[in-house]
Amino acid sequence: MDDRKCSLKPATDPEDRGLGMILPNVSIQPKPFKCMKEFLLKRTLSPWTIMRIGLLPILLVIWGLGTAFAIDGKAQDLLSRKVTIRVKQLEVRRIFQQIEQQADVQFVYSSRLIRSRHKLTYEAADQHLEKVLADLLKPLGATYEVSGKTIILRQESHTGPPESFLPALSTDGMVAEIPISGKVSDGKGEGLPGVSVLIKGTSRGTTTDSQGQYRVVVPDSKAILVFSYVGYVSQELTVGGQSTLNLTLVEDNKALNEVVVVGYGEQKKSNVTGSIVSIKATDITKVQSPSFENALQGKVPGVYVTTNGGQPGGGISVRIRGVGAINNSNPLYIIDGVQIGAGDSENSNPLATINSNDIESIDILKDAASTAIYGTRAANGVVLITTKRGNSGTPRLSLTTYHGIQNPTRKLPNPMNATQFGQNMNAAFTAAGQPAPFADPTTLGEGTNWIKEMMRPGKISEYQFSIAGGGAKNKYFVSANYFTNDGMMIRTWFERMSVRVNTDNQISDKVKIGNSLSISRVNRRDNGAGNRQFIGGVFTNIYQTLPTMPVYNADGSFAGPTDSRFERPSNPVFDQLRPKIDNEEYNVIGNLYAEYEPIKRLIFRTSFSANVGNGSSYTFNPIWTAGLLNSAGLSNVNAGSSLGHQWTWENTLTYTRDFGKHNLNFLVGTTALDYRGRNANQSASYDTDAFQEITSQGAKSINTSTGSSQESLASVFGRVAYSYADRYLLTVNVRQDGSSKFGANKKYGVFPSVSGGWRISEEAFFPKNNIVSDLKLRAGWGQVGSDAIGNFRYLARVGSGFNYAFGNQTGQSSIGAALADLGNPEIKWETVTEYNIGLESGLFNNKLSFSAEYFNRTRTDMLLTLILPGVSGLQSTVRNVGSLTNKGLEFNLGYRSSVGAVRYNLSGNLTTYNNKVVSLGGSTDIIGLTYPGSGAITIIREGQPLGVYYGLISEGLFQTQEAVAAANAIDGNAATPYQAAGTAPGDFKYKDLNGDGKINESDKTIIGNPTPKFTYGFGGDASYKNFDLSLQFFGVSGNDILNLNRTSIESSGRAWNKVESVVNAWHGEGTSNSIPRPILSDPNLNSRVASHLVENGSYLRLKNIQLGYSIKGAGLKKLGVSNARVYIAVQNAFVLTKFSGVDPEVGLDDNNSARAGIYNDLYPQARTSSLGLKLDF
Repeated sequence: MDDRKCSLKPATDPEDRGLGMILPNVSIQPKPFKCMKEFLLKRTLSPWTIMRIGLLPILLVIWGLGTAFAIDGKAQDLLSRKVTIRVKQLEVRRIFQQIEQQADVQFVYSSRLIRSRHKLTYEAADQHLEKVLADLLKPLGATYEVSGKTIILRQESHTGPPESFLPALSTDGMVAEIPISGKVSDGKGEGLPGVSVLIKGTSRGTTTDSQGQYRVVVPDSKAILVFSYVGYVSQELTVGGQSTLNLTLVEDNKALNEVVVVGYGEQKKSNVTGSIVSIKATDITKVQSPSFENALQGKVPGVYVTTNGGQPGGGISVRIRGVGAINNSNPLYIIDGVQIGAGDSENSNPLATINSNDIESIDILKDAASTAIYGTRAANGVVLITTKRGNSGTPRLSLTTYHGIQNPTRKLPNPMNATQFGQNMNAAFTAAGQPAPFADPTTLGEGTNWIKEMMRPGKISEYQFSIAGGGAKNKYFVSANYFTNDGMMIRTWFERMSVRVNTDNQISDKVKIGNSLSISRVNRRDNGAGNRQFIGGVFTNIYQTLPTMPVYNADGSFAGPTDSRFERPSNPVFDQLRPKIDNEEYNVIGNLYAEYEPIKRLIFRTSFSANVGNGSSYTFNPIWTAGLLNSAGLSNVNAGSSLGHQWTWENTLTYTRDFGKHNLNFLVGTTALDYRGRNANQSASYDTDAFQEITSQGAKSINTSTGSSQESLASVFGRVAYSYADRYLLTVNVRQDGSSKFGANKKYGVFPSVSGGWRISEEAFFPKNNIVSDLKLRAGWGQVGSDAIGNFRYLARVGSGFNYAFGNQTGQSSIGAALADLGNPEIKWETVTEYNIGLESGLFNNKLSFSAEYFNRTRTDMLLTLILPGVSGLQSTVRNVGSLTNKGLEFNLGYRSSVGAVRYNLSGNLTTYNNKVVSLGGSTDIIGLTYPGSGAITIIREGQPLGVYYGLISEGLFQTQEAVAAANAIDGNAATPYQAAGTAPGDFKYKDLNGDGKINESDKTIIGNPTPKFTYGFGGDASYKNFDLSLQFFGVSGNDILNLNRTSIESSGRAWNKVESVVNAWHGEGTSNSIPRPILSDPNLNSRVASHLVENGSYLRLKNIQLGYSIKGAGLKKLGVSNARVYIAVQNAFVLTKFSGVDPEVGLDDNNSARAGIYNDLYPQARTSSLGLKLDF
């Protein structure tokens, strides 16, 4: 690049955000554009260089720590030292003393290995130490290990219980060690094999044999032995003056006593009667993602998580027990008592503003018996997020960082090169009866590969700081986080900065107050990448852009199309780099609470929470000209802002009382919620680039729009939980909600639930053994409501812009207002009724856990927006229409154990789904999504799953003109075309379902189903000494994907470029039966939606793999570091699928369940390879 054509300056302009992420403190002037492109794409550091730069701080820290405690590993140098020895019948220990003096080494060994009676005659003149040791140790049956300047002698082989891994150290070569032996038993007195026996503070130890016997050597009587075994409580014993230590390990009932978060409280996991699953912090932070929902994928049965594209900060769909509703299937998210909104659009995700590192646990409430306490918002399940709190004692400081690079999960297909494009266009023009545009396509060469010009390795990094501490009465947790992700497409990014402060203060014995506060700032840019546009989407545009067009003209300006015979008149690099874009979001999520305990076990709690979001957007498009196109000599400025604030006031009163074996817990409470939001947008155009902010001066046009919304909710609720002897369990909930979204007569809804459990393993008749250690049967029934419609839809809406010409003396149209939507004061709550029954078990001291559950969820009085006939003069109305069911089975399996020093946990889950629209209240099919030239492509139909694909059935390609003629003659009239007048060999043939000899709307049918038959996940983690390894797989089976991308980049009859596979298009009988002939204008409508676009969407993905190493030692403590862990991780390591697209993980379109599984213009999913470091102080 010619440096004279570019200038560098400190980064200040928001539009240079994408470049600044690659080269900090450097930005590029917006003109000339050629410099920007060359600097960004041609001088960008290689992926390996980027990785090295990003990981350099981590490697330096690791090196610095290593030098503080590392043991000298130059063993070969030590063994090369030479010694001279001449001894006759001398004690071996004295021979070693001579070697120590000559070679400057130190021997360490057990007194039982080298006894005083061992005498040898040996002679060696100027021999290497390695040779001398081999000669001396062979008759002793010993071997050795070098550690720094120390040579540790070991017994080469032995029988009986294993001895200690390392004998105690001694400075004179002899040790006064104490041999300890004994037996480790369970509660029945039976020996436990494989119990770990370690000397505390060291890595030395042994394991018990098949009879539970062990033998270990300790340095002195002060030594402490640590006994640990999976499923049992670890114990410590001091040696003292004993030589035999026998021990009985106690079963670990931690899993049974574990507390889970439920609605407005906590319960012992063993006493929970609803369907609740908990995810801990260690599982959440293993996934490198801006949003915590990614960590749920494959971990929880009944929870189906899909990423709606790979753009930085993009949306994620979470569905609990199937498709909940048509318009909104999102669960309710509550973080520290604050309700927050979710978003599964392709380009943004409100939940990405939350720092995953702050989360302590996530509890998912899946059934109505658990969620009814939350009423109206809980129809699709509840996700309770608990953030970390402070602790008593010494403050704990933690620093975490990782850096990674991203590439598509599968190789992106190439577009046709210039030569292939020329040949394809010649064939298309000729078939349409037009002159071929290229005399000799082979002279065009490779041309421009727009995929390579637009894509790059993405970068992802995070820095996390936290400190937790406090005293007996005051505790705190403080964190700060910076996360950044530069996308794989040029100039796309996501950046988040956040801070959190949580406090808890015991004011007196009866009063406690505290808070949770999170503040975040998000900056993102996508420029429409991955927005699923049918026409003109960013990714489809890349494939359609002409390869004969360069990125730049010879003068350095951006190139554009110069031949009007071809379509797609754009330059995608220019489109990405041209505008100045700045999108910012500020979010504050806070909660203040106070608790008062007037008498023992009676607690009153009041909390006030706020969720405030403030967003701004700015775009400036300068005047431009590129080939045949220009901006009509006008620049454009657009600025928008939004503000939303939600406050919630909740009051609860709880009372707990025990009466012998009876336990009762009462809860009553109230909730008041209010939301207000407003937005404004303004745009202006100018004939100069001088105006980059909106002003009326010199403006050619100014447009302004504003909007506002509000809603409120008032609720009362209660719960009674009863247990007898922790054996018989019963929970009853009820909640009444009043919503501003309904009219006066339909405003309130009551939602009850009841659930029970029977811990069979606690019965006297149940055998007490280690085989079945826990067994619980539970069942539940409940109802929850939904008001997921727009505000005030029970009222008629009047709209402006209805112009009229009659009654006007001037003859000009007059601006008017008219009724737009028909109000419906009779709309009421959508109701979800669910029942479920499940079995939970723990086997072999809870080392093996298993659960199975059946659920049946029915949604009635569904709130649907119905389009009114045009003759009514109205647009739509809302009705309670029909019902929907989701049924299925959930299975969960877990196993934890150890083999010697290796500890491991394995888990797996599987969920089946059966989704069906039971009734539409007498209505005909409801259209979910339409597509140009095809009409409806997804529909809602009685008796079918929600949002099935709808289209023609493809029967391959016509291979001969005779086949076309035979089809035209089916109806007895050869002059009437079977499909179209222009149908010819090489065109798709569609099935005539109604037998009338013609292809039309009547021949469309259901061609696919986006709902999987089942989803599954499996994985595990293992640790060995300082190493740890974790893997997580996720799979989907039985679903279909509608690959709409193929209509625009494979079978389209438009004069633009296409995907490289089109070189194999039909060009004569038998040459292809899947890719139609090239022809302009597509006279047969080969690009319409039909069954050949429906593909198998099943896949298995290695979601995450992580290998870590924990560094511990005295050297770390000198630096104030209690623990250091370094790890490497790969997210989305590989995917196994038959799907022809880049990635089979396809979520929802526009948060609409009737638009699921449609692959169109999606930002590719990313494979992330990263290296991280965590330091605890």
